Amino acid sequence: MFEDGLKDIHWAEKALTKSIPKMAKNATLPELITALNTHLNETVEQVARIETVFKIIGKNAVAKNCDAMEGLIKEGQGIMEETELGVVRDAGIIAASQKVEHFEIAT
Repeated sequence: MFEDGLKDIHWAEKALTKSIPKMAKNATLPELITALNTHLNETVEQVARIETVFKIIGKNAVAKNCDAMEGLIKEGQGIMEETELGVVRDAGIIAASQKVEHFEIAT
């Protein structure tokens, strides 16, 4: 169960390293762009930590598709597609990012 959860969050964090830059590119508030870039750096560190845990338990670092994170990322993409560049999209990116963060904490 632990190993399965580790594979799941490994996929989730790696997927975030691809989606966070897209959110930053679609944001307009400088503070939001900075926060997203900071979170991207933290996420890259998280991937490395997860890979270290795999090594500690003697397993290969394998990622297993995380349906929950995939859904959250798709929701965020939808927000960006359905809103115009500006404060409404920024608010949507913030809301989507909060959901992602809560999932990361829960996992």
